[in-house]
Amino acid sequence: ATPCENATRAEALPGLVQALADAPPKMGTVGLLTKISPWIDASAKIATVAVLGLAFWQYYQTGQDAKRERSLQLVAEWVEGGQPERIASVNSFLLNAAATARPQVEALPETMRDKAWANANERIIASLVARDDSDAAKTRADIDQLFSFFVRLEICVSSGLCDADVASNYFLVEAQSLTTELAPLVVKLRETGHPAYGKAAEAFVSRVSTE
Repeated sequence: ATPCENATRAEALPGLVQALADAPPKMGTVGLLTKISPWIDASAKIATVAVLGLAFWQYYQTGQDAKRERSLQLVAEWVEGGQPERIASVNSFLLNAAATARPQVEALPETMRDKAWANANERIIASLVARDDSDAAKTRADIDQLFSFFVRLEICVSSGLCDADVASNYFLVEAQSLTTELAPLVVKLRETGHPAYGKAAEAFVSRVSTE
């Protein structure tokens, strides 16, 4: 360009700048994105929350399914491990012991029978604590196995690894029976060097009864 042309362009620039300034504003790409970006952000957030919510639900369901599965595994172990047979064996021992004592108690005057039954019960408990004979030793071993199972069950439920409702449906009646019917034995064993005996079963009953 010649010096004359450069001078002409220089003189025209102020007028061009003013004309652009006076022209109506146009919405460019940046302006458009600026206006719609909040909606994009909001939609993205909604989609993210929805995805996270679905993922959490799936995780929750998977967790619940895993809890139920672990609980049902313990149910299978209870059955396959012979625990129902152990309960039947313990009941049989106690009933036979009571049947043996009955004639002696009923031969006494009625005013003495309550005391006689209490003494008979104490002898039965003492035989289980000391494992006096083979029947008492076997029954005591069965009782120990039953209470040991409830140690595992209570740990599983209290730690949140097992489903409390499933555990309650299958084991609450048995746990209540053990902790109630064998309470004198549990007390005696705690007094003779086993302070934690039966506590897990009691904790399980308390836990699932209040949930």
